[in-house]
Amino acid sequence: MEEIYKKRILWIDVARGIAILLVVLGHCIGDLNDPGNRFILAFHMPLFFFISGMCISEKVIPLKEYLMKKIRTLLMPQFVLGTMNFILNRGG
Repeated sequence: MEEIYKKRILWIDVARGIAILLVVLGHCIGDLNDPGNRFILAFHMPLFFFISGMCISEKVIPLKEYLMKKIRTLLMPQFVLGTMNFILNRGG
């Protein structure tokens, strides 16, 4: 199983590094109306998540198990917290 982790693809690592730098840069530029910042903010997080998702392997974890884990750890807390927020803010 360790062999799976040893094989790295250089261009994916470089792309992830660039995406991370764009995330930091997007958060550091103060003015949201700046055209450069608007350009970065339009794609920096989706790019980072897309590239990171390319690194998942079904050999490490089966797809069904991976999706169920994501539902439990991401969607359920989001649903519970969103519902609590809705109730506490009286619907908006």
